[in-house]
Amino acid sequence: MSSLYFCKRCDYSSHVYKDMTRHFLRQKKCKKNLESYNYSDDQILILSLLPHINNINIVQDFEIEHLKKSNLLCNNINELINIINDIDKNKLKTCKYCSIEFSKIVDLRKHVLLHCFYKILENRINLQNQLNAQKALLEGDNNILNSHNLNDSNNLNVNNSQITTNSNNNITNHIYLDINNNPVPFDDNWDVSNFDTTKKIGIIFNKLMYTGLLEELLKNEKNLNVIIDKETQSGMVYKNEHEKYIEMKSKDIVSNTMEKLKNQLLDMNNETKDVVFKDNNDYNRRMITKKYIDYTKDENIQEQVFNCISNVYDKNKEKALKVSKNVTKNKPKPIGGF
Repeated sequence: MSSLYFCKRCDYSSHVYKDMTRHFLRQKKCKKNLESYNYSDDQILILSLLPHINNINIVQDFEIEHLKKSNLLCNNINELINIINDIDKNKLKTCKYCSIEFSKIVDLRKHVLLHCFYKILENRINLQNQLNAQKALLEGDNNILNSHNLNDSNNLNVNNSQITTNSNNNITNHIYLDINNNPVPFDDNWDVSNFDTTKKIGIIFNKLMYTGLLEELLKNEKNLNVIIDKETQSGMVYKNEHEKYIEMKSKDIVSNTMEKLKNQLLDMNNETKDVVFKDNNDYNRRMITKKYIDYTKDENIQEQVFNCISNVYDKNKEKALKVSKNVTKNKPKPIGGF
C-alpha cells in the first residue's frame, strides 16, 4: 500500500510527510495552479497534509465543505504541525481532545485536522468574542459591541444582517454561463459588443476611465479571462482554446491590462467622435494618452494603478472561476483524420 502527498496548490509531491510540512512552512508560499483557486487555504492545507493511498486521497471534498471560506488552520499552522508531529512521533491512536480511538495513526491525523483542532480554534475565537463583548458592555460602548459582531475574520459567527447581505449579493452577482463560449483570450481585445454609444461616452468622460472601463467589461462573462491571486502576486489568464489557462505575474497582468484599456478607450473615443464636440473628442484623446504615459513613467502611479486593477480583478474572481470550470470541462475534441 503506497502513500503519496500532493500539494493542492502547486502539485509538488513527496512520499514523505515531513517534506510536505516543510513545503507549507516555507516563508514564501508556492504558486497556485488553476484548480487550487476553487479551494480555501484551509482546504488546500488539509488535502495536502493527508495522503493519497493507492492514488486516492483519504479525504473527500464533501468532508471539508465546512472550511470553504476558512483560513483559521493556516493562521495557526505551526501549532497544528506540532500536534500532528506529536501524533506521528509517539504513534498515538487516541485523540487527546475527545478520547476517540482509531485503528490507524493516519485516521487520527485526519480526525484532528478536520474536527477537533478546528473546534478548539473556533472556541478560542468565541471566548475572545464574549470577553470583548463583556468589556464593551462594562465600558458602556455599544458601538464597539455592534462592530465587534461584524468583525469575525473567519466567518465563524454570522449575524442575520450579514446573511441577508450575502444573499442579496449572491443574487446580484449571479451569472449565467453559455457552455459553448470560452472567454476572450487575454491577448485579444475585450468584447464590447454590448456597449452602446451612450455607455461609451459615459466611460470616456469618466475621470476614472481606466478602472471604470474594466469594471464595465467584467460584467460580461466573455471578458472574465483573469483569475488573480493577491496573496502570491500571480494569476491565471485564459490563453486560447488549446493552451487554456497559463500563469502570469500580477504585475504583468496589470501592465498588459493597462495597455489594452488604453487602446480600447482610444477606439471608443474615435467611434463616438461624430456625436460629441470636436474639442471634447480631442481633449479625451489627450487625457487617455496622458494617463497611460504618466502610468508608465511614475512608480507611485504604477503602485496605485496596480492596487486598483488588482482589486477589480479580485472582486470578480469568483465569477471568473465559474467560467474557468466551464472551460476546463469542455476540452476540444480531437479532429479525425489519417
